[in-house]
Amino acid sequence: MKYNRMSALSSVKALALLIGIVVMSTIATSAQSRSKDPLSSLKRSIALSGGTVLTADQSASILGLITTYRSTRSVSVDPTLSAAYDALDTAILAGDQATIQTQVAIIATRKAELGSANLQAVADFEAAVVAILRTGGQLDKLTTRYGNYRTLEIIGDLIGYDSHHDDDDDD
Repeated sequence: MKYNRMSALSSVKALALLIGIVVMSTIATSAQSRSKDPLSSLKRSIALSGGTVLTADQSASILGLITTYRSTRSVSVDPTLSAAYDALDTAILAGDQATIQTQVAIIATRKAELGSANLQAVADFEAAVVAILRTGGQLDKLTTRYGNYRTLEIIGDLIGYDSHHDDDDDD
């Protein structure tokens, strides 16, 4: 009986050690993936399509575009939108229909403005990357292998842009 308890205890210790090793390995891998090359997915897609490797100048240009895009994107709360939502909340609680309608119109207009500005920034980024890839000959290989839509998704992924057709249901 004593032998079985010792054996079970050893098994538990071994399991705990194994779990610890797996956790530490996962943490190390996670840390490495955060510092990876931001162009790695694009480079991999180009390689799989049979395209030529990005030159140092192409890589530097694309990295510069990514940096510029990210620096121009505001992550702070839009004060106009925030004030309109606050006024809407107050109007709803007060039952003031006229103010509700006014604030809804302000919110809809501001969201449209912000959405348009964001879409323009994404389109400008993607057009610039497409131009870089076209001059290097990689664009034709990418579109031949992946098609236009997927190629633009690959490029958009560089800045975290999810889709060109968010509203489409026929994915």
